[in-house]
Amino acid sequence: MRGDADPESSARAAEAAAVDADATAAVAPAAELARVREELVALRARHTALVGEQTDLLAVVCHELRTPITVITGFARLLASERFGELNPKQAHFVDECRKACARLDAFVEDLLRAARDERAADACALEDASLVALFRDVLTYLEPVLADARVAVALRVDPDAEWARFDRARLEQVVVNLLGNALRHAGEGGEVRVRARRVAADCAAADVADCEGPSAAPHAIEVSVEDDGPGVAPEDRERIFEPWVRVGGSAAASAPAERTAARERTGRGLGLGLAICRRIVEGHGGRLALRSEPGAGACFTFTLPAALPKEP
Repeated sequence: MRGDADPESSARAAEAAAVDADATAAVAPAAELARVREELVALRARHTALVGEQTDLLAVVCHELRTPITVITGFARLLASERFGELNPKQAHFVDECRKACARLDAFVEDLLRAARDERAADACALEDASLVALFRDVLTYLEPVLADARVAVALRVDPDAEWARFDRARLEQVVVNLLGNALRHAGEGGEVRVRARRVAADCAAADVADCEGPSAAPHAIEVSVEDDGPGVAPEDRERIFEPWVRVGGSAAASAPAERTAARERTGRGLGLGLAICRRIVEGHGGRLALRSEPGAGACFTFTLPAALPKEP
């Protein structure tokens, strides 16, 4: 006849089973954690490899661009010297604009190379008081052939108290050219791009607040906006659009009119670096680049600059 189990033995057995269960429960999260760590290491290695490949590709592209830039600049300089014939004023103007465009492209290539060397490095900007009106006029002259081809009007408005700001002219010119180029890509034939500069208060920089304007707002910054009437940017892309190597379409790209599609084809699409570089340049000025957009209602990029230093009496 089987006797009853010893209570002490039963207690020991139950305790051992509980310990085994705890050990099993502890092993499962540890194993899962180890698996996740391995996946993270693999993803980090893959990301590093991709960044290296992109950097190598960028270096090759920049190197290949340098040669034609040098050749075009050389021929433009040769034409400007009039050694092979006198130029009329309009021809001289076109040659001069060609040389300026080559200089801008060469500076852009240098920025790309700098970004390839260190994507996290902040761009050092040499700030000085300068006129935004003069800069906008130079950029519009540079883009004149593109504007004529796209048949898009540009409305420029600079408030009287917002003309002068502190900025690095070459780098800010790059920002404005890039933002205008983006606007042209999404504006339809016969559309309009609006460029505005206004003075804003310290706590209103890059904000769409009407009562930030005017002398009563104790202004200290200049806000520049570039707005188009294109399809807009989808909400999930409004921050991603500033990341390097990211290219996104408008929220209404599928239903965009044919003329908008043609405008994008004329101006082309880049590598997804333009806005990332623009944001770094603006941050190098102590400001920030932001996007306001609603589906089907266009996009408005805004950035801030320090206002010009007050002149001493």
